[in-house]
Amino acid sequence: MQLNNTNNFSGRASYNMSQDIIRRSMADKFAGRPEALEAYVSSCVFMKSELRLETLLNATSTQFQFALLKNESNNVAGVGTFNTERRLELQDNFICSQYMIYIGFPSSNTDINWKPILNPQSFEVPAADLANESFVGLFNAGGLSVTCDNYVISPYLGLLNHVYQGVTQQTAAIGAGSPADEFRGSQDGNIASEPYFVFNGARNYKIRAEIPVNLTTVTSAFTRIGIVFRGLLAQNSTVIN
Repeated sequence: MQLNNTNNFSGRASYNMSQDIIRRSMADKFAGRPEALEAYVSSCVFMKSELRLETLLNATSTQFQFALLKNESNNVAGVGTFNTERRLELQDNFICSQYMIYIGFPSSNTDINWKPILNPQSFEVPAADLANESFVGLFNAGGLSVTCDNYVISPYLGLLNHVYQGVTQQTAAIGAGSPADEFRGSQDGNIASEPYFVFNGARNYKIRAEIPVNLTTVTSAFTRIGIVFRGLLAQNSTVIN
């Protein structure tokens, strides 16, 4: 059950399930001591939160890796972490119940005045990329893979699941007769993660967007692909192995 931002019932169910994930993962370390196990689970600070990871797109690669931890580099010269990212602390766990993948077109590596785009044919896609349908191919043929310590958690999750072409779509400069693209941040482009992704700050993850062939064009050197994981943050709990 996803942590829907508009539904308290599903949010509470996700919270209970996240606690149970932590409880089961620690059961062997508290064998025969159920009270101690419950005390440990209660000591973990669970907070509704999200991770936001971003990396640059280009027309020469077929794999785009996201850095998960705060001490990791996203391989962008001079930028360890984009100022729009939110990474995982080494001492925390994050239990993800839903996630969203998007593209974006900032004007620089420090620009924050841009919005995530879920429609690869959006008016806001640069004209050359739109003409070549570069990002149509990205979403149509691309997938997300996740590994932890070389163990495959997910071999392929299609990016097409995240495409959203709203009822209202921008067709010209915003104004009379041309509204902005419809976008509901807590819902559009989000899909449920079942079973949940559990990200442990003490482990080594590889989170990649992959495509079978390189993109036709990527006009701007600042073009990004991003992913938002939504769920529960369990603070100070990375003794889990």
